[in-house]
Amino acid sequence: MPAYPQMRPRSICSLAVLLALGGGSALAAPDVFIAYPPQDYRVRYANVILEGSVTPGANLTINGQAVPVGPDGLFMQWWPLKAGLNTLKFVTRQAGQSGTATLRVTRTPDKVMPATPTAIDRTSVTPRENIEFWDAARDTPAERTVPISFRGSPGGKATFHVAGGTLQPMREGPAGVYTGQYLLPENASALNAAMTVHLTGRNGKTVSAAAPGRLTSVQGALKTGMQKPGTVKGLGINDATTLATTVNGDPALYPRNGMTFTLVGRQGQDVRARLGNGNSVLITAKQLNITPGQPPLAQSGPLTLNGVQTTAPAGTPVNASTVTPPTTLTPATLTPATLTPATVTSVPTLPAVPAIPPTPDTSSGSSRTPQLTPVNPVLPSNPVLPSNPAPTQPVSPVNPAPTPTPSVTGTGDLLIRIPLNGARVPFQLQQSNASQVQLNLFGLLLPPTPPTQTHPLLRGVIITPSPGSTLVTVDLHTTQLWGFTANYDGPDLVLNIRQAPALNRTQPLAGRTVTLDPGHGGTQKGGAGSLRVPEKGIVLPIALRVAELLRAQGANVNLTRTGDVTLGLYERDLSAEAAGSDLLVSIHANALPDGRDPRGIRGPEVFYTHPQAQAVSQAILNQLRARLPDLGPGQGLMPEANLALTRPTTQISLLVETAYLTDAGNLRTLMSPEGRERFAQAIAQGIVDFYVSQAK
Repeated sequence: MPAYPQMRPRSICSLAVLLALGGGSALAAPDVFIAYPPQDYRVRYANVILEGSVTPGANLTINGQAVPVGPDGLFMQWWPLKAGLNTLKFVTRQAGQSGTATLRVTRTPDKVMPATPTAIDRTSVTPRENIEFWDAARDTPAERTVPISFRGSPGGKATFHVAGGTLQPMREGPAGVYTGQYLLPENASALNAAMTVHLTGRNGKTVSAAAPGRLTSVQGALKTGMQKPGTVKGLGINDATTLATTVNGDPALYPRNGMTFTLVGRQGQDVRARLGNGNSVLITAKQLNITPGQPPLAQSGPLTLNGVQTTAPAGTPVNASTVTPPTTLTPATLTPATLTPATVTSVPTLPAVPAIPPTPDTSSGSSRTPQLTPVNPVLPSNPVLPSNPAPTQPVSPVNPAPTPTPSVTGTGDLLIRIPLNGARVPFQLQQSNASQVQLNLFGLLLPPTPPTQTHPLLRGVIITPSPGSTLVTVDLHTTQLWGFTANYDGPDLVLNIRQAPALNRTQPLAGRTVTLDPGHGGTQKGGAGSLRVPEKGIVLPIALRVAELLRAQGANVNLTRTGDVTLGLYERDLSAEAAGSDLLVSIHANALPDGRDPRGIRGPEVFYTHPQAQAVSQAILNQLRARLPDLGPGQGLMPEANLALTRPTTQISLLVETAYLTDAGNLRTLMSPEGRERFAQAIAQGIVDFYVSQAK
């Protein structure tokens, strides 16, 4: 189970109780294992899932209500909770013996204050932290807007004021929640100004409360913030601990060591950086070296490929690359304030990589792809593969551009060097579709110009200047990327797009490196294991078996763990990167967060962030559905995931949620040796199918 940014993960905190005996021998007494929730748990929702198991053959009641129990002792109950403390008494009985256990769960619903007497919940008043503006005159109205809110008696009339200013109205909705917005005047000056809210209730009484945060606005106090050296690990990890977010908290960009920002304000422990007009991000102040003054604007120049600038023969087409004519990009006319969007040649939209079909029917004794050994009552230790399988044909680019004639820089990875004269401008990196990578550069006085060279991967480069930013779109002669990164190198920024590996058509995994990550481990138990094995212990044997199957086909398999050890999320990413992996496949078992009714939610899901992981994710999903139809179809592919193990771009990265721990049938399949073998065979065969589809 991965950690979701917007929801609290359900982690193991089991209560295992050997119950008081009702008489007879202690060895004969049944026991209860409560996997979830833990003792003295607090939850805001009206129901909670009670998960665990009793001794096989025993029955169970909770507060006198009979609870269904499987032959293996498994129980899962969606239990209603009253507001406040809920004391749940578990009683299990078998063969005249019994035992009891008590679980305490407190429901803490959203607080609703009474209409009278008129009151304000002073702990709810926002902003809670100080807010500073250092250059409000150049902020947009949206950037100068300060949200103010509080909870109080419903049905009242609310207002606020800042320092000695006029009263401004606030709205109520939902009941008892009042919100307003203060628009800071662009030339305002303020020092630790108080923000005070007022509520006049139904009884005519007015109460007031001050927000904990204070407001400061000073003009022309810009600062420079530089990402501290050594704080960003790896080449393309995209570590959330150094993430720059939008003012609403959404991911904006992942800094690199030395990345330099123009700082224009502060919100609590975060500083606000201006990327362009109306485009601000928040960054944790402690990760930056902060100095007075604004960083200088950078100037770029001609892009070069693979680090060597080469002049094309006279009259040679420029690799279908386009940019606004240079006459419009002179220093005299080009500033962040005067830049206008360029008119560029649009890149044709290429279709997404087609889904890899499920394993073909092999009843005739032949197949187009190498097949792992099907699951039999007696399981083999290694797959038996056909000696000379025929590969699936690779996907061809649609409408390829005419082949240009400039000098070719090489046939390895595509390296695009962007000159910055030593500046460390902020940038965003993304794969915009199956055949495009985009770099959005901020703070350039002069944008780069397209390269005069070519490369087997490169279809063209499009450069689009706009106020405060320059978008560099790299269009590729492929619909399957194998990794991409962007990092500073000397005075430049280098975009590295990995060349597709040369695959053996008869054994496409031969010599290829795949990193398998068994989720969690050590102190990180993962999802609750109602049959007394937590998620970390369920997924490890599956991953070890996948490794065995892939090695039998010639792959080099890098396992992030082979035992019950604790690993950080980014240690796993770095392990894959250091191994030079083609793939990072993290293997998990799913579970629902608090507040979600688990009944009927089951089946596999495969998460990925970048389009380069779509094809292999689809191939694995196809195999899971084909080999384990009893799981249910699940939600399937989950693109654009924001997970630590899917964000890395150095290699193709994905996370497989095999099945749901919160579904009894899914859990039993995960717990059975036969089920685990089918999971391993499905994941391994999906990886094989992907490599076969890419063999040239």
